Amino acid sequence: MIKIIETSQLLNDVSHLIKHKKEIERLKGEKFNVFSILKMEKMENRTHSAFIKELLNPKGTHLKGRIFLDHFLSIVENSKIDVNSSIVELEKHIGKRDDKKKIGGRIDIFISDSKGNIVTIENKIDAKDQDVQIERYCNYFKGRNEVYYLNLYGDLPHIKSRGFLKVGEDYNIISYKSHILKWLELCLKETIDEPILRETIKQYAILIKKITHTMDNKEQKELIDIMLKHYEESLFIASNFYKAKQKLTEKFRQDVYELLQSQLSDKYQIIRGSDTSNQNSQIWIKPLETITSHLHFGVESFSGDGNFDGKLIIGVINGNAPNRTGYADVNNNESFSKWWINIKPFEDFRNVKIKMNNPELITLIHSNTEFRDGLIKDVVTQIKDYLNTETDPLIAYIKREK
Repeated sequence: MIKIIETSQLLNDVSHLIKHKKEIERLKGEKFNVFSILKMEKMENRTHSAFIKELLNPKGTHLKGRIFLDHFLSIVENSKIDVNSSIVELEKHIGKRDDKKKIGGRIDIFISDSKGNIVTIENKIDAKDQDVQIERYCNYFKGRNEVYYLNLYGDLPHIKSRGFLKVGEDYNIISYKSHILKWLELCLKETIDEPILRETIKQYAILIKKITHTMDNKEQKELIDIMLKHYEESLFIASNFYKAKQKLTEKFRQDVYELLQSQLSDKYQIIRGSDTSNQNSQIWIKPLETITSHLHFGVESFSGDGNFDGKLIIGVINGNAPNRTGYADVNNNESFSKWWINIKPFEDFRNVKIKMNNPELITLIHSNTEFRDGLIKDVVTQIKDYLNTETDPLIAYIKREK
C-alpha cells in the first residue's frame, strides 16, 4: 500500500510539473507556432534542411554573414572548413546513385570551401535510411569529406545504410535534441537587436523542443529531482510503461480489425498483420479479386513507432519489396518507398491527431469510452473512403499486368 501511495505521489508531482509547463507556454504565447500551424513540423527538406541551410549560409537572407556557420562548426567540432570561402547548398547531387559501387545520391545539406574541404549532412526526421546511404556519402571525396548523420535523438543509422563504417571515425552523429538546440541558442544571442530574425529562430527552437520532447533546463531539473526522490517508483513505471501502451494500442488495433471484418469481408480479405509489440504493426486488406497479388492495401502503424512519426496511415503495400513495382510509376501515383505507394495519413478526429504516440490520443482512448468508440468508427470510415477511391485502379493494374 505504501508503494502505491508513493507511486501515485510521483505521478501527481509530474502531472503538476507538466501542467505548469503548459501554462508557461500559454503565457509566453508559445502555443502559436507558424511551423506547426502550416503542418510543416516533420518535413525534412522543405522545413528543417531548408531552414538550417539558410542559417548556415554566410550569404543567407539573415544578413549575419558567417557567424551562424561559425557557431555550428564549433558545436560539431569541425575546424577544417574555411568559412571565408564556404558555399552552402541544399540537396546537392553527387552523381547517379549506384548501390553496388556505393556512390552517388543527393545530399541534404552540403558545405564546401575553396580548399576542397566538405561537410555532408544527412538529415533524418521520419524517412527510412536508404541502402548504403552513409557509405555512398562517405565515399564522396573520401578523406576531405566529414559526414554527419543528423536525427532527433542521436541514433545510429541503420546497418544497411552504414555497413561496417565506424561512428566517430568514418562518420559522425549529431542530434536535434542536443547539437541543433545548442546551436540555435548561440544563434539567438546574435539576434538581440533584430526582432524578426530573433523570433523566427526562437519559433524554430520551440518546434525542435516539441518534436524532441525537450524541457527547459529549469523544468528538466525539477523533473529529475522528482524522479530521484521517487527513484524506485520511477523505475517501476519505466519498466511497465511500454507494456501498458502496447496493451492499449493492441486492443485498439483488434477492435478496428473486427469492425473492418464485419463490414468489408464480402469484398476484401482482412488480415491482422503484426501486433503492436512490433515496430511496424498493421492490418492488411486484400481485394478478393486479386488476393494472390503482392500488391494490396495496408494500415500502419498501430504501435506508434515505425515510419511517419507515429501517424496512422493507409496505402498500397508492395509485398515484393525491395524489388520495385511498376504500380509506383502509374500516372498520379506517389511512391513513398519501395514498399509504400499512395500513402494517406488519417485525418484528425475531434481535433486530436491520430498518431499512436500522441499522449492526448492515448489518454482519451483509455479514459473516454465514447471517444474511443467514435474513433474506431471514424478510422474504419476513413479506410473505406480510401478503398472506394483506390481499389478499382489497383485491381485494373494487377489484371493488366497478368
